[in-house]
Amino acid sequence: MKKNQVFRYVARSVGGLLLFAGGALSSARGSLPVSCLLFLVLAVLECALVYSETRKLFDLRILMSFSWCTGIALTSLKLTDLSSPFGVKTWFVLGGFYFAFLFAYDLLVFLLRKKEADPAASQERRMDVPGTASAKRAFFLVIAVAVLSVGAFLVEAVKFRFQFPILVSGKPHAYTDFHISGVHYFVVSCVFVPALTVYYLFLERPKLWQALILFLVNAAALSVPVLLLSKLYLVLFFVFPFIVFLLLQKKLKRWKLLLIVAGIVLISAAVFVFLVSRRQYPAGYLQSVFQFKDGSVPVAVQYPYVYVTNNYENLNLLVESGDVPTYGLRQLFPVFALTGLKFRPEIASLLQFPVHNTVEELTTVSIVYDAFGDFGSAGVIVFGMLLGVLAYFLTKQIAGEKKIFTVLLYMQVAVYFGLSFFAAWFSNPTTWFWFALTVVFGLVLRKKGEHLW
Repeated sequence: MKKNQVFRYVARSVGGLLLFAGGALSSARGSLPVSCLLFLVLAVLECALVYSETRKLFDLRILMSFSWCTGIALTSLKLTDLSSPFGVKTWFVLGGFYFAFLFAYDLLVFLLRKKEADPAASQERRMDVPGTASAKRAFFLVIAVAVLSVGAFLVEAVKFRFQFPILVSGKPHAYTDFHISGVHYFVVSCVFVPALTVYYLFLERPKLWQALILFLVNAAALSVPVLLLSKLYLVLFFVFPFIVFLLLQKKLKRWKLLLIVAGIVLISAAVFVFLVSRRQYPAGYLQSVFQFKDGSVPVAVQYPYVYVTNNYENLNLLVESGDVPTYGLRQLFPVFALTGLKFRPEIASLLQFPVHNTVEELTTVSIVYDAFGDFGSAGVIVFGMLLGVLAYFLTKQIAGEKKIFTVLLYMQVAVYFGLSFFAAWFSNPTTWFWFALTVVFGLVLRKKGEHLW
């Protein structure tokens, strides 16, 4: 690594730490707008620096930096009565996770610099089109996933007598009751249908009858999150194929890339507004939940603000609670869920953790929530470093041959990083079920004798 690169890294790291510390200190002193501004500057600078190196808008470090730091910036404004001042420990957790993530990534860049300097190792290769046989497998895989998802959804529909959440009035959270344990993993896997369709379209141009079938199976898959009134899965239904397209596209002009990103934002916003309107919340219900200090702020602004910021508030409650560490039980929940062990009384009793929510209706948490609950601040630091290692190797792998396994894995991790404020993704059984499905997709679509990774 050259001296100027070392200097740049040190300057970036020190500058980032100073901005974060300044934002935390400003928040503690009550200078909330200043705190928000400093965190926004940190987000913009880090994203700009990474983009100047990679020229890739969907770099995992950019997604993590923008999501995490912008979320903290909005939270520091404390616009609702749900908010409370963050203590030193909470600020350490928020900053420790973020800088541990960046440190692990940069450390691998430094340690593996010789390999990266090898032109043969760093040369970007085009997507290797597998040919007609793989195209046929991709076509039938799209159909199979759609049939499996819709079929599982119909099983749930029969169980609940076709009382779809979109048809239930006066019950905004009907979605949470409309599921059968185990079956629902297959239901929500409908989000892979458009992503696999995009992959297939890169392999061959479909005939008219094939295009018609693709349209029908995608429409059927789309009906699942719509009938379920699931904001998250409907957004993923549109975001996943966009990411696949961007990863497989060989060359894309900057203005086209910006148009695509703007399209993602607009579609996601439209979907969000549509589903919120269909939830049929009682008059004044959302305002009573959000508890905005300025009641004149439109609900259309309150909703996304609380949707982002309350997750940090829930994390702060956990950090300040003084709960006894659970030593891996939270993060091992996918194992208990996917194996059915969570239904055993002795295991179920171990999984009864204290709930720390500002209000009963707002249950989402940030990506580090379970890491802290299991191992405290040290667990958050290690977790951040592990995600940095994951980001490094995924970034290097996606720069080479675009195998479907790598593309779909990168696609999912990109969303989890981009929504790092929202959920403890890697403690969610659905996340690991989807990872397992990704392995299956990779095995089905790989060429004979080709490695999965």
